[in-house]
This record gives sequence, C-alpha cells and structure tokens, in this order.
Amino acid sequence: MALINGVKFKKVTIIMKISNTVKLIASTTLAAVAGTAAVAQSSWDGFYVGGAVNTFPASVVADGSDNDINGVFPSVFGGYNISFGSIIAGAEVNAFGAGAINTTGGSYDTAIRSMIDLKGRAGTTFGDALVYASVGYSFGTSTNERGSQPFDGMNYGVGVDYMISDNFFVGAEYVRRVITDDNYFDAAPLSSVSIRAGYKF
Repeated sequence: MALINGVKFKKVTIIMKISNTVKLIASTTLAAVAGTAAVAQSSWDGFYVGGAVNTFPASVVADGSDNDINGVFPSVFGGYNISFGSIIAGAEVNAFGAGAINTTGGSYDTAIRSMIDLKGRAGTTFGDALVYASVGYSFGTSTNERGSQPFDGMNYGVGVDYMISDNFFVGAEYVRRVITDDNYFDAAPLSSVSIRAGYKF
C-alpha cells in the first residue's frame, strides 16, 4: 500500500507540475500577445509631419473653358492621430507653397498661387498599413490676367500610409476638392494624386 500511495503521490505531483508549467506558458504567451497588440495599436498615435509631391490628373473648368494642370507640385503636411484599437482617427493640414499651380488651355492662364487642405481622417490598420478616408475644407487664392480671387470648397479623399520603421512612413493619397466660391473656377472638381513621406514623433 505504501508503494501504491507513493506512486499515486508522484503522479499527482507530476500532474500538478505539468499544469503549473502550462499555466505559466499560457500566461506568458497572453502577456506577449497583449504587449504586441498594445504596441501595434499605439504605433500611429501622436503628432506627425511630412512632405508630398502632387499631380492634378483631371482638367478643371476655368472661365468657361477646360484647363489642364501640368507638372508636379510640392506640399507639406502635419497632423495628429489617436488610436481606438485598430481604428485610427485624426486631423491633418496640407499646405501648398507660393509657387503657382498653372492651368493651360483656357481663355486665361489661371494659376493657383496658394492652397490649404484641412482634413479629418478615419481609418483602420492592416499590419503596418493604415487605410483611411478623409473629409474637410480647402481654401486658397487663384490669379489670372484679371487679378486675384480667393476660393474655397469641400474636399474628400482616400489614402494609405505604410510604416517602414518606428517613426518613418510613406503613402499615397487621392483628394477631390469641390470649389464652389471662385469667379475663375466654375464649380471645379480640383482632384490631386499625391505621394507622401513623413515622420511620426
């Protein structure tokens, strides 16, 4: 009986050790997964700045004529993101410089001398990628032979940013601006395609 009890006691002890080991491995794995998830969720949080090159592939109507916008134009942007799990929300400002964005083909050579996009953004993460939609307001100044004219209107768009390191990201974006207050542009859909690069603090 003593031997049998000893065998039973050893079996119980081994089972308890295995159970404790399994619990330790499970808790460690869950902690590691939770820590990894927390890092992934917070990787887009905070302020960021960057620059973009922009093209305007679609023509606009200015002074009753179709006008093409030729060339590649720089802009700078800055914003702030907050994460809610895999959902990212934030705000961004994108500013085009004083260099003219010229249009050709119409009665007058109309140029956009300056333009600022204010945008609210919301999207979701897929690994290191952030896919988002945006909506906001744009305003600026256009000029031609008849003088200077302010303009403004709603904007909306879609884009994707990809984190290539802890702080640096690259991306692409499409924005459509519906200009409704301008004597030169005739309710123009001013659309741009942008390649972006930025730094997250």
